[in-house]
Parts: sequence; C-alpha cells; structure tokens
Amino acid sequence: MADSGWRYSLRAALVGGGLAALWIAFAFTASTTVCRNSWTCAIVLIYGYWAMPAIGALVAWPVTRWAGLRPAWLVALLGSGIGLAGLFARDSFGFQPTLTSPWLVPIEAIGFVVAAWVVVTRIPLVWRALLLVLVLLPLPVAELTAGIRANSAKQDTLAQAGVPLYGPDVPAGYQIRFAGNIGYGEHKFFYSIEPTAIGTKPDPNTEDETSVRVTVAAVSPSFAPPDHCTFTGSIAEGDRVPPCPSVGTDMWRWNSKDGSYVSYFVRRDGVGVEIERHSDKVPEDILRGIARTLAVRDPSYFTGG
Repeated sequence: MADSGWRYSLRAALVGGGLAALWIAFAFTASTTVCRNSWTCAIVLIYGYWAMPAIGALVAWPVTRWAGLRPAWLVALLGSGIGLAGLFARDSFGFQPTLTSPWLVPIEAIGFVVAAWVVVTRIPLVWRALLLVLVLLPLPVAELTAGIRANSAKQDTLAQAGVPLYGPDVPAGYQIRFAGNIGYGEHKFFYSIEPTAIGTKPDPNTEDETSVRVTVAAVSPSFAPPDHCTFTGSIAEGDRVPPCPSVGTDMWRWNSKDGSYVSYFVRRDGVGVEIERHSDKVPEDILRGIARTLAVRDPSYFTGG
C-alpha cells in the first residue's frame, strides 16, 4: 500500500461505514415520514434491499476516489458486494433484516476494509483470494444450515404449546406435516398426518380427503358423551350432532350422517386429543391406530429432526 496500512484501512472503513449510515438515514426517513401509510414505503424498502449493492457501488466509486483508494471502481464494487454478503449472512442466521439496522455500518465498514486490502496489498494473490473466501464463507454456511435452524426454531415454538405433545406411531406410508400451536392463552397443538404418496404440494382437495387432522387441547366443559360431542371446544367445529359413544377407555367415536367425517376423541392426562378424517378415503383403521398409540413426544418428532 502506498499509504500506511492503518490509515488506508481507516479511510476504507470510513467510506463503507459512512455510506451505510447515510443509507440507514434515507431508508428510515422513507419508512417513517416520506411515505407513511403508503405502498411507496414498502416498495422502497423491498427493492432497496436488493438495489443496495448496485446503488452502493455507484455512489461509493467517486467517494472512494476522493478518499484516495485506488483503483476506486474495484474497491467500491468489491466493498459493496462483500458488505451485501455479510448482510445476507446475518439475516440468514435468524436476525431481522438489517436494512435500517445499525449493524449495517460495521458490516459495510469491514467489507470496504477487506476490499481495499485485497485490491491494493502486495502480498501474493493466493493469500488475498483466501482472505476473500474466508470473509464470504458465512453466507454459504448460513444457507446450508438454514433448514437445521428452522427446525430448531420450530421445535422451540412447539415446546411452548402449553399442552402435552401427543403423537402416534406414524402409520406406514404416512408422514407428519404442518405441526403448530396456537398461543395467546388458548393452548392448542395441531398437526396433519398425510400419505407420503401425495407429495409436499398436493392439490388442496386431495390433501383434505386423504389426511388425518390431529388436535390436542383442553377438553370442552360441555363434552358429555354420548349426548354432547363437542370435544375440544373449537369454535370452527361447532357442536357435533350426537351420538358419540364410547369405544374404549377414555375414547369415543363420532361420525357424520353419511359416515365420511369420522372423529375419535381420546382423553389423556386432563387434555383431549381429537383425530379426524374428512373423507372415507382414509381407512378408519388408520384413525384407530393413531388413537391407540398416542404418547407424549419430543418436539423434534413433529419436525423431522
């Protein structure tokens, strides 16, 4: 470097960090005052996120030249690109988008320092390339581990369901999907058991007709079989037209008049497990097998990992 190393790095950091600070001020202003209650705001923030490297490089070019960083165009291009990679990597690790976050300032500052060092330093090219690879490494790592982190977050959410996570021995040829819970004091856990043959993006009608819905929740105070058959008190279900006779210890069965809708109600440890089908395409043996093999499972049982 023609200049002393630390001064050159400081100027690069000031260019990157300063431009990031100006961007934050612009984005914050656009989202709070200029386009309040307007779709313009959303457009600025969404497209600004992706346009930032191009805009940053164009604006940074004359600024890096003014700051004495040469070749200015390459430092500006690399600095903006490295900064964006750092931004995406941070977001991919589960943080909120950093478009207006103060973290954008050090991320861009480091990006420009690395860019200036890689472009100008006189050490062998292989070492400069290695530094660039190491700096960019968090981005592919974040992408490769995204599924693991998503599963972990899902499991943490399920653990807060407020009811035991009852699950069956999954029947052969079926899989658990769409596990979730309802918070806000309602304490309800639910999931679907679907045939693997229908794939992950089936037609909605096919999915509805071939899947088993399972709900774990508090037993409705009005549940009094065989004459009162609303088991978990779901507003969406309403009262089930009786009867719902006992078919085992703490187990009841209900069906619609045409026999296509069938539900099994199982009471365990003060909570209810409702197992239902919406079509006779689901064999009733599947429902009975689910009802008989219910046990409290670890959250990972419902997320596949």
